Amino acid sequence: MSTPAQVVKLRAILATALPGLQLPALPAVSNTIWNKHASFVGAQHHAFQRPVDSQDNDYERLEHVGDALLGSGVTLLIHQQYPRLVVGARTLIRSALVENITLDQLAARYKMPDRILAAAAQRHTIQNNANVRASVFEAYLGALHEEAGPGALEQFIRGIYLPLVPKLVDALRDMQTTSSISLSSAVPLASANCVGLLGEWAVARGSHGRAVTYGPPEREGCDHAPLWFVTCSVKSKPGALYPTELFTGEGSTVAAAKQE
Repeated sequence: MSTPAQVVKLRAILATALPGLQLPALPAVSNTIWNKHASFVGAQHHAFQRPVDSQDNDYERLEHVGDALLGSGVTLLIHQQYPRLVVGARTLIRSALVENITLDQLAARYKMPDRILAAAAQRHTIQNNANVRASVFEAYLGALHEEAGPGALEQFIRGIYLPLVPKLVDALRDMQTTSSISLSSAVPLASANCVGLLGEWAVARGSHGRAVTYGPPEREGCDHAPLWFVTCSVKSKPGALYPTELFTGEGSTVAAAKQE
């Protein structure tokens, strides 16, 4: 699925903010798995679960836990700081904060790539792989939670993200303010036909050059509870601040996603 245009713009904000960000100290953990790539000892594959008398030998399962904990921690932080923020804005901000591009930069700030254990022949490539570096950061979070508990993890996450959330909220607010699209209506937006309003906007008098197009719907999730994503491309009149903007909606049906 393509990345929403707003997230791409938020990435630029983070790329500027992260190098000079005052980060909290990295708490020490005794776990020796969080930075160990599968190539270091040879990947082991089990059909359902590892045997009782065996131990994890790479960061994969810790990464899985850390990924979930980071997502929930950042979601809660956004909710506490900006309780009136709509869900769509929260989702965009969280996506930018926890995506691999951001985690790779955080891993680099903490010099984690140098600590990645991998097979000698692959070490340089693996240590410079952005996705691996992001995974190692998440695995570290899983190890911290396992050893020091949820309180220590929350404190660490808040120390990193508290200064970043306001920057992204302000940037997203500016995008909304300067957007060339206005869906103002006498009816509440929740009950408005957004697809119809966009269509009217595109063909209104003096609207030469405007266009609204929808990309093919994309589906995620299981059969009984699918989640649909639809990207809408809005082309404004030549000379507008943002000549073309992309928006992504999600919903339980394609129609609902277009309304998002």
